[in-house]
Parts: sequence; C-alpha cells; structure tokens
Amino acid sequence: MAATTRLASGFRVEQIRKVQSRGRHVRNVFQLFIRTIVATFSLSSPYLPCLSFVMMQYSLQNEFYGIETSVAFANFAYFNIVMKQDYIGGQHWATVALEILNQAPPSSITVRVNWIIHGLVMVWSVPLKETKRKLFDAYQLGMKIGAFSASMYPLCFCSRIALLEGENLTLLSQSVTLDLKMMAKYNRHCAKLVVLDMLMIDELRGIDSKPFYIFKDSIGNDDKDIMNNAQMNHDYYLL
Repeated sequence: MAATTRLASGFRVEQIRKVQSRGRHVRNVFQLFIRTIVATFSLSSPYLPCLSFVMMQYSLQNEFYGIETSVAFANFAYFNIVMKQDYIGGQHWATVALEILNQAPPSSITVRVNWIIHGLVMVWSVPLKETKRKLFDAYQLGMKIGAFSASMYPLCFCSRIALLEGENLTLLSQSVTLDLKMMAKYNRHCAKLVVLDMLMIDELRGIDSKPFYIFKDSIGNDDKDIMNNAQMNHDYYLL
C-alpha cells in the first residue's frame, strides 16, 4: 500500500478529464483485473488488497482513467480506512472514483463502485439516512439496466443500515425475507451475507425463521446438509 500511496501522491483529479482512453490492450488488462477482483472478493481472498493496489498503480502509470479504474480507486479509498484509519484520504479517493464514474454511461461497474463508496467509505461521514438513499438508488439503477447480480450488494447494505437506524424488527424481518429470495436468485454470495443479518434479527425478536433454508433447493433440506456443504465449498459465511 505504501508504494501505491507514493505513486498516487502526485495525482490530480484534473488528469481524469485530460486522458480519457488508451488502446484496447490496456482496457483488456483492466477488464481482466476486474474479473479477478470480483472472484477474490467472492472467495474472501486475502489477496484482494494486493490486486486492488496493483490495478491502481497500473492505472496511474498508464494514465488510463476509464470506468474500469473506478473499481481500483474505490477499493483504495476503502483500504485507506481499513488499513490506515485514514478517513479523509478514503473520502478523497472515493470522490475521485465518483468523478471517473461520471465520465461514462452506467453499467454494473457503476453499481458496484457506488456500493463500495457509499456503503463502505462515505458511511463514516454521511448520515445513515442519506447513505441508505444512495445505496437504494444504486440498487434501483442496477435493476433498471439489468445488472441484477451487482444490484444485490447495495440492497444487502440497505437492510443493515435499516437495522442500525432502529427500524421496526417485524417489518424489517419481512423486508429482509423478500430480499433473501431475490438474492438467492441473482447473487448467492449476498444471500449468505444477509442470512447473518437475519439471524441477528431473529435473535433480537426471540424467534427462528430458519433463514438457512433459502439454500435448501441446491444444498439439502436440513442443518447438517447445509453445514457439510459450507465446509466443502469453504462458505465461511455459513459456518
């Protein structure tokens, strides 16, 4: 991260407007970066920060600031907070990522980056109500343009923020149950995350809604089947 920070120290937002594109080879490299980052995130890989830093360095060195690079800048913003507790730096790089997004038409990348920025970075400095609105906007955008899998990430965080805001637990449980069914269809990784939220809500309500059974069609019908499948596939969210 130190090497990326040094390289980024001379960066100015105005550079985004000056250099909009590079050759097909450079763009193809970034598309490969994105596919790899999505895979490492889904697997909870410890290599995600390293890949993000390399992607950002490649962007700065090649002066390429296409929409693909917004993923690297957004991740860098997040890791500034997680690894350095640098909230001001995180907000700065989140703003840069948004500036990059504004240069291109919306896509699944737009949805994912807005989720990172508003759900993981700006949430530390923006009121929860505003954060939830931004995340719900990202979810709606994803559904509108057909980015169904990507749109599940901001939707996942909307329910978490609603819990933090003190929303009625019965109403929230009903809403999350509907969300889980949609996530099981479009993005099972998000569904695994929301199952944990549902367990917390159940604990607070003193009931058991058996949220694990959202996966029963593909991995079995009882708790033993679910746990065995989780261990076999390294689905640590379910263990």
